Amino acid sequence: MRRSIPLAYVTASYSDCSTGAQIAKAAQKYCTRIKEAGYIPICPDMYLSMFLKRNNAKDKVLYKEMSEELLRRCRVLVVCDEPSGENVASDIALAKRLRIAITTLEGIEKVEEYLLKDS
Repeated sequence: MRRSIPLAYVTASYSDCSTGAQIAKAAQKYCTRIKEAGYIPICPDMYLSMFLKRNNAKDKVLYKEMSEELLRRCRVLVVCDEPSGENVASDIALAKRLRIAITTLEGIEKVEEYLLKDS
């Protein structure tokens, strides 16, 4: 029987980033760490920014709708840096309403480390 790999929604404020390239690099690091913990990372900041422009009003609405739909399909919300910023707060609020587990990147890694130690 094939094992199901859970989806993990990646949210971050990217407070240390000032350019799109820096955000992409940080998002890539977060996604790699989440993948190494055994999850499929779902990162709208990386994926949706490829074809949606956040400064375009229509695209901003689409971005919110699409990212919320992606979050609905995930088993866990992973907060990857400081839990600040409008998008992170919105993601956390939706996850709470939908009863999706919320954790930090460090929390997910700690659990994975514990599981590996026991096996």
